[in-house]
Amino acid sequence: KSDWDNVSAGNRVDYGCGYRFISSDDLRISFVYANSAAGKQGVQRGWRLLKVNDIVPDQSMGSQLNTALFNSTNVTILFRKNDGSEVTLTLTPQNYTANFVLDKRIINSNGKKIAYLVFN
Repeated sequence: KSDWDNVSAGNRVDYGCGYRFISSDDLRISFVYANSAAGKQGVQRGWRLLKVNDIVPDQSMGSQLNTALFNSTNVTILFRKNDGSEVTLTLTPQNYTANFVLDKRIINSNGKKIAYLVFN
């Protein structure tokens, strides 16, 4: 019961972001929880991972990447930001409460208002 209570409340211990391959050698941040280790260091959706603990991301490196990103006490990542600049950050898993609504806004398009909601 306590495990379920923590999960349903959003209590987590990890880096606080998700990853997705865009192509076989292009790994990107798919989401970031604001209160997490990644969120507190400014990591943003869309950033490209160029190196993960000196591993150049490629789908053929799945086992090594999973160990580095999900089973480590910390990970050092070279990112390429959305503006093209690069930054190296070291992330350490932290306790945080996930914000399940990652983004919400109204988009004006051709005189129409569109609600945009990202729920994870």
